[in-house]
Amino acid sequence: MNSGAMAYSAKDRQYFNQYADGYSPYTLADLELLLADLVTLLSSQPPRWVCEVGSADGQFSAALAQHLPSHIPFLGVDIAERVLQRYPFHKLCGNAFQMPLPDAVVDLMCYAASLHHLAPFTMALMELHRVLAPGGLVYFLEPNFFHPQRRFFMTNNRLYRMYRQANDVPVNPRELGAALTRLGIDVVQLRYINIHFKSPGLLQTVQNVVSQWPWPVKLRPYVMPWFVLIGKKHTAHGR
Repeated sequence: MNSGAMAYSAKDRQYFNQYADGYSPYTLADLELLLADLVTLLSSQPPRWVCEVGSADGQFSAALAQHLPSHIPFLGVDIAERVLQRYPFHKLCGNAFQMPLPDAVVDLMCYAASLHHLAPFTMALMELHRVLAPGGLVYFLEPNFFHPQRRFFMTNNRLYRMYRQANDVPVNPRELGAALTRLGIDVVQLRYINIHFKSPGLLQTVQNVVSQWPWPVKLRPYVMPWFVLIGKKHTAHGR
């Protein structure tokens, strides 16, 4: 791991450890929306192991576990050890650039709103590829690079740093898909969505109203603030 990634890890550990009492922002309806595509895919391809990277206190993992057989083990990986203590399954304090896991061991890797904290993305994706088993799935939930609000905040660095002092880089879903393809991971689902959240602020409340409008499919990348992308790694014998 290079010195830049190490610096990000130390800075992010300090920032995210402030959520030691837990960080579970999604409503039940949000979770069902986030999981819908993944649960459908897993109905015909149940995983032997699930790993959530940037798991925090495990709200996403706990919701996913309710849709899977109880014997399937979950592992949460996070650099913020105080938050990780609340994760309800197996825990591993570590960073996404250099996970202490064997090669090709995990059937489902989940990055639920964590990849944008993992720049440089190339390093994080290479480590993902190393750990993911052939034929395995990877799930991403990310703020949408194309959404006007996201682009406004991220192009005004001083304004954004008043909100969050952490490694935070917008993820372009098209570039993410291309990077995965180069690694031998095919994109099998890409959907733009809105998340309502338990305690929405003013801007989020407006977005919740806007998202209810019947937007044409071509416009959804520019009005929906989040995207879900699911990829599948090639098997040893091809796709």
